[in-house]
Amino acid sequence: MITPKNILLIVAMYDEAAPIIERLKLTYKGKVHHRLPMVLYSATYKKSTINLILNGKSSKHFVDHIGSQAATLSTQIGIDELSPDLLINVGTAGGFSSDSAKIGDVYLSYPCVCFHDRRINLPGFYDYGIGYYPCIPCGDIAKALGLKTGIVTTGNSLDYSKEDLEMIRKYNGVVK
Repeated sequence: MITPKNILLIVAMYDEAAPIIERLKLTYKGKVHHRLPMVLYSATYKKSTINLILNGKSSKHFVDHIGSQAATLSTQIGIDELSPDLLINVGTAGGFSSDSAKIGDVYLSYPCVCFHDRRINLPGFYDYGIGYYPCIPCGDIAKALGLKTGIVTTGNSLDYSKEDLEMIRKYNGVVK
């Protein structure tokens, strides 16, 4: 396996990022783009650069920007500005005890990630809405670190509806 030299972490909420920032001794670098709220933290670890982009805070509601729109924009800005070799979307999620998930478990998404709440019932748009975005093969990493793998689903809510749960199950999702 090739060691990435430029790693980009995308994190929505400061409370999720704080332990990573502290543990990796990342330094605050300021806004990623002068007109957008995303902020950058960075450090060198061994021979790799680790960058972490936080989505930033809403200037109107004073809360963290969360959801797929903020994540998409942060990711695109990060790719454009930092040209990462490896991109990791880090976040807190909920697993299902029926799938043997326990509090504190860490999952690497594989073989894909998909949306459980983008239901577009128009011809040709159904699969587009779900996404089925492939993830890097991570079995060796998971095994070496004692982590679990499975399909991670994402959406724009912290809770879930009956329809969301049906979709998560339909896609064999183990984490929401």
